[in-house]
Amino acid sequence: MFISGEYDEFKYDGGIVEFVKFLNEGVQPINNDVAYFFDEEGPIQVEVALQYNDQNYETLLGYVNDIQTEDGGTHIVGFKTGLTKVLNDYAKENNLLKNLTITGEDVREGLTAVMLVKHPEPQFIQ
Repeated sequence: MFISGEYDEFKYDGGIVEFVKFLNEGVQPINNDVAYFFDEEGPIQVEVALQYNDQNYETLLGYVNDIQTEDGGTHIVGFKTGLTKVLNDYAKENNLLKNLTITGEDVREGLTAVMLVKHPEPQFIQ
């Protein structure tokens, strides 16, 4: 809320899935559906929505308690590392790559993802 009493509200009825669709407007998605994941452990909740498109750049937005973490954070680092590991493990188990390893940059090319973390005691470091 601003001092004048006016405020802006940003809302997507479909949550972060609709936000990813919005971010991908004007580009060609590779897969039709936005993948969505939710998990919680105790008071900590994590939501991730992602979709690949035909662009050669990544769009990865992270939020903690609805505050955008523009400079990344441990949740973003963990997401990038985990995504790369899962795709490499899958490729190796299914003999999709011969003596190659997929890099993080390869995995995130064309990726649009939004990650939302709810944490009772966040640590924002400046």
